[in-house]
Amino acid sequence: MVSKKEFVDIISTFDEESANLQKKVLERCGYSDKTYVPHSIRMLPAKLLTFNNSRKEIEKVMFGAIDDPLSITRVNVREIGIVIVTCVQLWFDMAQYISNYAHHYK
Repeated sequence: MVSKKEFVDIISTFDEESANLQKKVLERCGYSDKTYVPHSIRMLPAKLLTFNNSRKEIEKVMFGAIDDPLSITRVNVREIGIVIVTCVQLWFDMAQYISNYAHHYK
């Protein structure tokens, strides 16, 4: 978790237009000191936001989205016929991650 103060400190490293947008979002979205933010937010300045770190975060989220329900429900991974994944990241190579899913759960 990142407190509001920490988040404001982080966004102060953005250019003025981006920082203003983030502040508006922060004020209007119901963000609290107990709101979860991705680990990568703490890795600012941007020089620490590498493709490799982004990939690790995506895999943690995506594999966790399947691993957690599987462990709770005790469903065997082979019983799953289809997984639907959506992502709005422009650089995101969906085919690569679908392949990663398939190989991870083989």
